[in-house]
Amino acid sequence: MSVQDVLANWATYGSVTKVLFTQINEPQRLADVIANIGPFPAKQPARWRNWLDAASFLGDLENAVKVTDSALRQMNTFIAATNGIAAAVRLPAPTNAQIQGLVQELSVVNAAIKQDQRFAAALAIGEALAGQIQGQLAKA
Repeated sequence: MSVQDVLANWATYGSVTKVLFTQINEPQRLADVIANIGPFPAKQPARWRNWLDAASFLGDLENAVKVTDSALRQMNTFIAATNGIAAAVRLPAPTNAQIQGLVQELSVVNAAIKQDQRFAAALAIGEALAGQIQGQLAKA
């Protein structure tokens, strides 16, 4: 093996090393990867790079999901604490001006939501589901 061979396959060697350390440190993670993409194609060197890239992607994706899940759990705790504090605070009834201001702010939020095409799609799905449920309830 020459220096040129090593240079040409350096990324592959790095990926192989990453997979080996994953097997040593987190065998279940590698088992999950194999369950999703199949075993390493040892007798098909032309497929090694694709398999290693897929394995790396799945490992990185799992890490990202874990980090996101952890962050959301922390946010849930924060929101629950904030709601607890807010529930303990007693405020006087809002004035008419405050109510009108709130209605105005809600109309701005409503307009932005209506411009978002995802809202329209979610609304259509919700309406279809509600119609189907009502139809089933009417039959019962």
